Amino acid sequence: MAPQAKPQAKAASIEQRITNIERLLKWLGGFSGVSLVMLLGFAYWLGGINSKVSTSQEVLKQMSLDVSGKDGLLVRTKSTEDKLGTITDQLKSMDVKLDTIRNQTLRERTTVVVRAHKRQ
Repeated sequence: MAPQAKPQAKAASIEQRITNIERLLKWLGGFSGVSLVMLLGFAYWLGGINSKVSTSQEVLKQMSLDVSGKDGLLVRTKSTEDKLGTITDQLKSMDVKLDTIRNQTLRERTTVVVRAHKRQ
């Protein structure tokens, strides 16, 4: 038996090659259009994030100045706390004075009641 020769693939004609290339280009063209849209969308999204980060940094910087600056919130809060501390001390002093007056008045009334009771 004679060995049979393997059938060789027929070489594609020029028209078939052109058709294959055209299909490939159509496929790649559609894919590149989607890729371009996706790339532009990604760039827009990234730019939005960049502006948000920049804005956030500016806000944080401003808040830092508002809180710890020369006329910042900490300075004003400290001043307010000092004033409230002074007011609290004055109220405590008045409370002690009122307690003293109340006790004296109570003693005087008790003395008057006891004297009146002894007279009867």
